[in-house]
Amino acid sequence: MYKAIYTDETMSLGLPSSRFDITSLDFDAPAARQHSRTEWEALEADEQATGNPVQPDLSISHGELKLLLGRNAAQLEVSKARVSAEDCARSAQVGGFTEANLYNWEVKPKTILCVLTDKGNIVRAQVSRIVGGQPGLTSAPPKQIEFTVTLWNPST
Repeated sequence: MYKAIYTDETMSLGLPSSRFDITSLDFDAPAARQHSRTEWEALEADEQATGNPVQPDLSISHGELKLLLGRNAAQLEVSKARVSAEDCARSAQVGGFTEANLYNWEVKPKTILCVLTDKGNIVRAQVSRIVGGQPGLTSAPPKQIEFTVTLWNPST
């Protein structure tokens, strides 16, 4: 059984303002943030020292949308996506998604990511809109990806 914590929330993740920076999205909080390379390296060092995972679930740097360590995710096409928490959890646990190249436009509107977060929550994040860039032109990746997000917590 899963309990919905929030349903159909809009969240965005944009390209960082500098190619050295990183933007991140934490579904559990929820929170989006831009980090300098130095800040990000400090978060990773803390993770290694304490064993506590970095809070965000997804990041963008160097044109790559990446799933962070300690999470599991599956990328589904909308025609094959199941909407229930149980089905999304099953897909996320099987995995398959680790990263997508934004320069190659590997993420498109209606793509669904089912994510098992570091806190054990299940997320269904559907790409609702891609802002900026120019599809088909590898030198013009999207500037921002908007998601419609539902987060479930496994109830005990």
